[in-house]
Amino acid sequence: MKVLLINPNYVTQVYGEETLDYLVAPLGLAYVAAVLKRDGVDVSLLEANALGLGMDDIEKEIKRQKPDLVGITGTTPLIARVEEIARRAKSADKGIKVVVGGPHATILPQEVLKSQNIDFCVRGEGEITALELVKALEKGGDFGAILGLGFKSNGQIHLNDSRPLIKELDSLPFPARELLPMEKYIFPLPTGAVARFTNLISSRGCPYLCTFCGQHNIWTRLVRFRSPKNVVDEIQAVKDKYGVAFVGFTDSNFPLNRKITMDICDEMAARGIKIKWACGSRVDLVDQELLRKMHKAGCQQINFGVESGNAEILKGYKKGITIDQAKTAIKQAKKAGLKVYTYFMVGGPGETRETAEETIKLA
Repeated sequence: MKVLLINPNYVTQVYGEETLDYLVAPLGLAYVAAVLKRDGVDVSLLEANALGLGMDDIEKEIKRQKPDLVGITGTTPLIARVEEIARRAKSADKGIKVVVGGPHATILPQEVLKSQNIDFCVRGEGEITALELVKALEKGGDFGAILGLGFKSNGQIHLNDSRPLIKELDSLPFPARELLPMEKYIFPLPTGAVARFTNLISSRGCPYLCTFCGQHNIWTRLVRFRSPKNVVDEIQAVKDKYGVAFVGFTDSNFPLNRKITMDICDEMAARGIKIKWACGSRVDLVDQELLRKMHKAGCQQINFGVESGNAEILKGYKKGITIDQAKTAIKQAKKAGLKVYTYFMVGGPGETRETAEETIKLA
């Protein structure tokens, strides 16, 4: 069976060419592709976003590759484009099966499956569900036995039970970056130069209760960590194979487990790996010792979610931090030699002109 995974174009087609300073690889699809490859499945990955492909280009590629199964990922703002890709796939060959995964399909599977051009949806972690779907299609098996899958039968939508989370993340192969246009992923450095870049995760899940975040709908609030050795093995691999000089950790909160973070830094130092990296964190997870160790291990930038300059608004967000904690964390990060980015929001529940101005003033 031939499988074609597609990452829709969201930069040039949706947000405009000049919106983003850098692109990130579709790790979700790359992980799925890696698991399929490991099992001997003939799989390719069309990174329409990094390649700047329009709908006609995507349709041509579908016709050229002649896949049996097309898998598409998408967030809510992209769902119309996902449906259009599905329509084009069916137009190219009515026999092509279409499966959709990602955040939108996870949270609104019934809505996704209402599309006449979408046959299946994958909810939550997609690696094992996608592999079992491919095997079922090859053997004409029972879709009803595949956990995490949604499908249609006799005009009716069926949603199977959720799939248990993958406990041992080290059991997954590294994302199939060999299927991606790695030369397209570059990061602008403060010096004005650019560096070969890749995103990478060391954990899945977030235990916090922030009301504005949908992460728990995908990963739940159970956090699972990769081992420090496994993480650093991947860093070594992308550096050696693709010349990556800058890594962006896209975990919800990279330093969530202080010991694991320290161990990752120690492992990098022990191997003599010289690479720059960035991560995101809550302001209440860091301290001076940890930040200094991170910087010594190559961390150049840390991104903090401060959200609001008003204590009551923060309480409404159930963020669980204080403004003083944010100020302290930023001072400590700067003292450690890190470049600091901060995230703020205005317009949330209870927001007034006065509270918004407090946020602006704090920023």
